[in-house]
Order: sequence, then C-alpha cells, then structure tokens
Amino acid sequence: MPLSPSSFEDPHDLLMGAPIGIFTSSPEGRYLSANPAMARIFGYASPQALVAASAEVGTGSHADSAEGGAFLRLLDVQDEIFDRETRHLRRDGSEVWVSTSARAVRDSSGKTLHFLGFVTEITPRKQVEAVLAHERNLYRDLVASQPAGVYRLRVLAQKPWGPEEWVEKLESNYTLEMVSDRFCEILGATREECQANASIVIERMHSEDRADFVARNVLAVESLSRFTWEGRIESADGDRWVHFESVPRSLDNGDVLWTGILLDISGFKQAERASDQRARELAALHELSMVVSSSLSLDQIVAASVRVVRETTGSDMVYLFLRQGERLLLQAVCPQDSEMLLHEVHEHRVGECLCGLAVLDGEPQYSNDILSDDRCTRQECKEAGILSFAALPLRDGRDVIGVMGLASRTPRDFHPQSEFLETQAHQVSIALVNARLYEKANQELDNRIQAEKTLREREEFIRTVLDNLPVGVAVNTVSPDVRFEYMNELFPRFYGTTRESITAPEGFWEAAYPEPEFRGKIRGMVTAGCASGSQERMCWADVPIMRQDETRFVTARNIPLPGTNLMISTVWDVTERKQAEQAMARAKDAAESASQAKNEFLANMSHELRTPLNGVMAMMQLLEMTPLNGEQTEYVHLARKSSERLTRLLSDLLDISRIEAGKVEIREEAFAVQELLQSVSELFNTSAQSKGVSLELSTDPSVPPRLKGDAARLRQVLFNLVGNALKFTDQGFVRVELTALPPRGLEQCRILFSVMDTGIGIPSEKQHDLFTPFFQVEGAYTRRYQGAGLGLAIVRRLVELMGGHITLDSIFGEGTEVHVALPLGLTESEADALASAEDFEPLPVMRVLLAEDEPINALAASRMINRDGHEVIVAENGRQVLNLLEEREFDCILMDIQMPVMDGEETTRAIRSSGKAYASIPIIALTAYSMSGDREKFLTAGMNDYLSKPFKIEELRRTFRRCAGIAGRGTG
Repeated sequence: MPLSPSSFEDPHDLLMGAPIGIFTSSPEGRYLSANPAMARIFGYASPQALVAASAEVGTGSHADSAEGGAFLRLLDVQDEIFDRETRHLRRDGSEVWVSTSARAVRDSSGKTLHFLGFVTEITPRKQVEAVLAHERNLYRDLVASQPAGVYRLRVLAQKPWGPEEWVEKLESNYTLEMVSDRFCEILGATREECQANASIVIERMHSEDRADFVARNVLAVESLSRFTWEGRIESADGDRWVHFESVPRSLDNGDVLWTGILLDISGFKQAERASDQRARELAALHELSMVVSSSLSLDQIVAASVRVVRETTGSDMVYLFLRQGERLLLQAVCPQDSEMLLHEVHEHRVGECLCGLAVLDGEPQYSNDILSDDRCTRQECKEAGILSFAALPLRDGRDVIGVMGLASRTPRDFHPQSEFLETQAHQVSIALVNARLYEKANQELDNRIQAEKTLREREEFIRTVLDNLPVGVAVNTVSPDVRFEYMNELFPRFYGTTRESITAPEGFWEAAYPEPEFRGKIRGMVTAGCASGSQERMCWADVPIMRQDETRFVTARNIPLPGTNLMISTVWDVTERKQAEQAMARAKDAAESASQAKNEFLANMSHELRTPLNGVMAMMQLLEMTPLNGEQTEYVHLARKSSERLTRLLSDLLDISRIEAGKVEIREEAFAVQELLQSVSELFNTSAQSKGVSLELSTDPSVPPRLKGDAARLRQVLFNLVGNALKFTDQGFVRVELTALPPRGLEQCRILFSVMDTGIGIPSEKQHDLFTPFFQVEGAYTRRYQGAGLGLAIVRRLVELMGGHITLDSIFGEGTEVHVALPLGLTESEADALASAEDFEPLPVMRVLLAEDEPINALAASRMINRDGHEVIVAENGRQVLNLLEEREFDCILMDIQMPVMDGEETTRAIRSSGKAYASIPIIALTAYSMSGDREKFLTAGMNDYLSKPFKIEELRRTFRRCAGIAGRGTG
C-alpha cells in the first residue's frame, strides 16, 4: 500500500526509530548528533551520552587509531564513502565491527560544514567470516600436512565408455580441479602441468601397470564406486609404488566429482619385501638353530652348519675352517660332490686371502668379484669358478676360532644380507663353542671320575702309609678340647698309653702327662703355640714322657689344616737321639779338652823351642857377619840352613794346626809384585846355584805392578812351591811365571802363579794324595828328600782360604807343574808405592829398649841392633822397662811377652795408661808365641807391631822402618 505524505510528517521520529546508526559530526570528527541505534552500537545508554563523550570518529572509537584519521582524510577528499568496514571499541572496551557510509555537507563555497553518516553493525557477519577463514586455512594446512597427495577430479556428464574411448576422451572430459603440493611431488609434475592436463597421470604410469589402472578406473566410473589401486609410476629417481584411492559424488548437472588421495607407498613396499626377507631369514635361523642344537658333537655340528647355511643363503658352496694357531684347517664343505670343491685348498694361513683376513681382523670380508680383488690371493679359488665370496669370522668371545666361507659362481652382493649372514655365523659360533664346552665338560667329568678314583686309591695308600710310618700321626682339634678324627697305631704308643685312653674326653692330657704340674705347663704351651699360628711355636722338641719304669723323649709338631680347626699332629720317639746327643756332648767336651790341651802343648812347645832356636839363629847370623874362612863359612851356612829348616817345620806344624782350627785370618794389603818375586829370588837363588839349577822368574806385562792381597800368605805359598821344586830338581830349571787371567763375577783381578820344574816328577797313582798332611811320595826308610809332608797341604788350604784353587800336572821322570789361580785386588794408591819405596831408604839412628829375660836371645838381638848402628839397652823384666822409661828417652821398645816380675802385656798396658810422654812410644812384640790369635791379642793389648822368634835381621829391619813411620806420625 503506497505511503501517504502524512507518514513522513515527523522526520525526527523516523531518525530516532531507525534500526541503523545515524550521526552528524564536525569536520574534526566530533559527534554533533546521533540516533539511539548509533548509541546502542557503541555501548552508550543514549545519544546524548555518545555526543557528550565527544569521541572522534577517526581516533577515539577506532580500534586502530590510525584508521580514524585516514577515514576523515578520505571523506574530505571524496565527499562520500560507502560501506567502509572498520573495527571500533565500545564504551566497555569490547570490539565491534561496523560498516559506515558517510558524505560531506558543504556550503556554497565548498567548505565542509559537517559530515552525515550511517552505521550498520556487522560483527556477527565478521565472526562468521573469521570462522570460515579459519576452517579454510585449517583445511589447507591439513591437506598440506598429509603424507598423501590430495586431488579433486571433475568428470563431465557422459555415456559409458570402453577403456579405449576412456583414454581418448580423458583430456577433454576430465579436469583436475584441485591438486595438493604433495600430489604434484609424488607425480613428479608441477601444479600447472597437472591442472592443464588430466592425462598426465596416465603418462606417468609404469607401462606394465597402465592397462590395469585404466580398467579399474572405467569400472569405478561406470559403477560410481570407490576407486582403489596400487601400482608403479615412473620418476626421475626410479620407479615409485603409489596407492590411489578416491570416492565419487554426483552433481545435479550430471557431472561427478572424484575426491581422493595419492600415497607414495615405496617405503611400505620396501619394508614389506624386507619383512618377507626377514621372515625367510628368521625361518632359516630357526632351522639352523634347531639343527645345531640337536647335537653336541663337534663333527656333526660342523657338517650340519655348512649344509643348512648353504640351503638358506642360496650359496653355491659353503665351507668351514677352524683355527689352530696361525693355521686355518678345512673341517667341512657343502656340497661335497660339487665341481667347485677345492681339493688343493685344505688349509689357509691367518692373514691370507679373505678367510685369513677375516680371522686376522675379526671382521667379515665381502667381495663381489674376486677376480679383480687384490685381497683374494689364492689362485685355486679363482680357477674353481668362484666369482663372489663372503668370509664370516667365528668367535668365542673376543677370540676368533674359525671362519665360514660362502661362495657364488655368479656375481652377487652379499652386503644387503650381511646382518643375516653374520647372525648365522654367530649361531654357528655358539654351537661350536657349546660343542667344545661339552667336550671339555665330558673330559673334565672323566678326569673328575678318574681323579676321585685316584683320590680314593691315594687315600687308601696314605692311610696304609700312615699306619706303617715309624712316626705317630693324628688329625685332631686342639682347642678347647683334643678330639681325634684319625690316629695311626704308633700315635698313642709313643705317648705310653692306649687308643681308648687317649680318645676319651680330657683323655689325651691325662693319659699322656699323668703328672699334674707338668701337664698344666705343657698344655698351656701347646694351646698358646697353636693359637699363635707360628710354625716355630707349634713344634715341641724333646718332650719327656715320664713313666714309672723309664722316661722317654718325643718331639711333637702340629700343622694346621687351612679352613678348619683341625691339626695334623705328628710325634716321634727321639730317646735314642737324645741319648746320642748326650754322649756326643760328653765326647765333645772331652774332645775340646783334648784340643785345648793340644793347643796349650803346642803353644808351650813352640815357645820353648823358638826361644833357644832364636838364640842359635841369631848367633849364626852374627857369625856370618864376622870374617870367616871358606870352611867356617860353609859350617855356619849349614848350621843356619838347618835352623831355618827346623823353624819352617815348626811353623808348618803350627800353621796346619791353625788351619784345622779355622783360626787363620787372611789380610788384604797392597804389595809390589816384583818385590814378591824378589823375595823368592833372594831366598832360593843360592840353593839353585849350588845345585846347578836355573831359577827363572817372569811376569807377563798384563799383570799390574801392584796388587792387593795377603802378601805374607802368598809368599808362604810360593816359598813352599818353589822350595819343593828345588828340592826335587837336580838339573834343568825351576820357573815361576805370573799371568793375568780374565776376572770372574765381581773379581777385580785374577792372577795365575805357575811353578814349573824339570825334576823327578810324581807318579800318577800318588798325585791324588799329594795335598794330604804328612803324605810322602817316598817310603819312610828309603827317602832321599827331607820333609814332614806338610808344605803342600798348607799350600792348598791357604789357597782355598784366599778364594783360589790349585792344580797339579806331573809326568814321572820329566817334571811337575803347579798352577795357582788367585783373585786379587787392584790398587792405584801412591801412598802404597811410597810405603814400599821407604823399605829401601836408610833408617836414622834409633834408641832401642830391648825387654828380654833370656840372656842368649838378649845378647844376639843386641848385637844385631848394634851392627845396624842403633843404640840398645836391655831390660830383663817389665819393671825395669818402666824404670828406664822414666830415666831416658827411647825411639821404640822390643817387648818380650814371657818375663819375670812383670810380663810384656802388663807392661804395655801400664805404658799406655801412664799418661806420660812415653805413653805413645812404638812397642814391638818380640816373642816365641806364634799360635793363631797371638798376634791379634798382643796388638789389642796396645802393641804396634809383632815379630815372632826366631827372626831374621831383614825382618827386624823392616819392623824398625814401620815403627819409624809410627813414631814420625806420632811426633809430627
């Protein structure tokens, strides 16, 4: 019905009742008026409140402050704006979307008077649009994130076609409306190529799968049913397996939309093939496991292993080597009748060819072509027709025990199956190790059975032995009580009791030791000894077992058994030994008394003989110094020679006695080799000349000029050897040679002393006893040569004491050679050389106090001292010595030991302890006491030197020189 003019008579009512917001604003954007709808849109209770708020359209109510200014500037330029959608803030701060249309109202001059606008709230629409945009983005992201490609295909309304027509009309009737990036990626095409040509799918299809794809597609189009297909497409990186799946939706115009996915299932197919392969491999491993576990025979396992491995791996030949040291020995091969059987390759070496390298490195070795592989060094393998090869080490822990070889006559890559092959090798290794362990266990079981049998036999044997031993044996506890596990028959018998008595509680102690006090003592000692664990304290020697009729002695020992509280107790009767020891002790006391008596006798006889002998020899020496005719000289010489022979005999007797008593001391001092030989020459040159025998002395240049050793004992050895040689040599020569030998061990120097003669020689049957004391080559009544038979015995024992050895070589009737090898020290001391040189320097005049109670010896010694130009005063006892020292000054004292009133030792101690000026005077012991230990005793008493009677004037002179040195050091 048309509106009448009266309907718009009140425009104000129309403005106020309008459902959209209406406003006027200043050019600056301040609201001038607004209707209620405008106020409601912006959250105000009335238009007046909105106008009063003076909110600017471009700033105050816009969510984006820049938007308000842009709106005003645009409106000022364009005059009108229609449906500008902007976001604003209500009075409470919430957002509201509005669509604004406004125009500028200007005056006649074009100046903007105000703006008039209309506002419609569009917030619900904007919210719907946001939801739709979110869903659209979500759909796009979902499609993009799918592993499958997504596509939508439109098929135009059509009549049914056959496969050939379908292919022909595909390009014109099919359109790919939508394809995802993943679809294009799988197909290997761009989005433009796919949307421009729907037949690209057929073009990329694998030729072998294309017909099936078309047939299934035609069927699906005709029946409007779900289309599912798997096949291959061709791509630049090879064939891909894909899965097509789509569903149809018919449109009202007759077209059909097919929405579907394209999934790359190459990985699934590969996994499926791998799974099938793995299933076959697991079945093969199971079969191998069942075969090798069905037997523990090493030979059967080896034969079964190569057979099953060949069947499950498809190898032309499999063989197995086991390691023996550095060799690999062929154990089995399958098939045995194969033309590839290597008759000549029954053994490899570790490190040789692929098998040897697998054992050496412990790693599998694969070769696709052994003809060109430098690692394959066995020509026999190449000539046997093998092309590909795998060598798999067999292990026992870290040790490689063998190798399994797989051979193929055609090219083959074993690497893809490496895990499977190595697992098979591991199974074979386990079976081999188990078989070896089984064989070892069987062997150990047999050994154990044999050992148990042997142990039973040994136990029976030991029991039989223990029961028949002459020793009591028991196995028992000791603390707190003695309880027996075993005892033989002799054990209770040695304790003088019975088995029944000794095994009763507390029976051992009471039965073995009836006397209470001794029982308590021995029990405490045994308990403490066993508790200590000390072997020494668990042995009790010579324990008395007291009975009424007799007392016997036993020795008992306890040996703890480890890991138990048991002891092996042994006891044996030592009564006879105890009695023998007592008898030996008595015999020893008697022997020591006899030895002491002998020593005292020898000491006394030596003193008594040497004292007069000293007088005789001294007088002979003095007599030689006087003018004599030839006959007198001969008599004196013979008398002196006889005296010296008697002196040597006396010295030999004393030496052999000292050696047998073990009281000979070997000293080490420097000496000159030439002086040693010179002393030999001086002593024996006259005798040699008188017999017409040449005495020759020579020293090899390699012998050092000065050595360290016991010069006195060495001189004694040479004197004895040279004296013997001269005694038994009437023509020819006696030669002394010194030669250096290579040192042994820690020795500094070894010298060989050789004494050779052309004498009568020694029969071979008597050479063995030659070094025995008192042995004589000649009979007692037919002897042509004098001697007591002690010289060589003393020589041998002195040589042994000096660490050397002596050998003898003699031919009867031709001569004798004696060789002495001695270890000696080296010296570079200039002081030693100077000391030796001083022996030849003249002495100054000395004042000598001679203490000697025997008149003849006093006279002889005085004359000798005077002849050398020295002054001498004689004292007959020690008291006179002390008195003379108070009255006069002396340079040295010659002190006899055995004197009346005060002997030499007492006198020496008195001098040393006097505290007077003469307390340090050099004192020389001049005595007939020359037994072992006498020299040391006198030096300990305070004397400085020692000279035994009888002495030679040369010895006295050397002693004076030494004393002169002592006196010089004392005064200097």
